[in-house]
Amino acid sequence: MDKKNVRYTSIHPHFLKTGMFEGGRLNFLGELIVPRVEKHDTVAEAIVEKALKKGRNVIKIPPMLHIGVISRALLPDFIMGRVLLLMGLAQGMKEWVGRPGSEHAGK
Repeated sequence: MDKKNVRYTSIHPHFLKTGMFEGGRLNFLGELIVPRVEKHDTVAEAIVEKALKKGRNVIKIPPMLHIGVISRALLPDFIMGRVLLLMGLAQGMKEWVGRPGSEHAGK
């Protein structure tokens, strides 16, 4: 069986301002470093432009998410944990409302 034509793409969007991530956010520092994605079209465009046209396997939206991967590899756990706390990750879903119309919306 010929397996060389099998391809994959992994899409990693950060919090979107609307839809299933509505209400999810980082604090000021976190938003400054890794801003939320404005609309779903941004994710769709990245899939078409980067995955389909350029053949990339991993897409992070916004591209600043790559810094997190590099930081995770270089920083000790306790420092990385403190950085994430400073960015507000622990409280990121505190005001999450979910996608309007879903069973989780407004809970």
